[in-house]
Amino acid sequence: MRALDAGGLEMAYALEWAGMLLVGLARNGAGFDVALGAEVH
Repeated sequence: MRALDAGGLEMAYALEWAGMLLVGLARNGAGFDVALGAEVH
């Protein structure tokens, strides 16, 4: 895994929900090789 600066504390809410989304997808058949991508500008 590689660290990525996602912004300040105000982004914590969105990042926590993104993690819960990935766990839900993994538990419901998507497997554990699913990931969210991020593009650095």
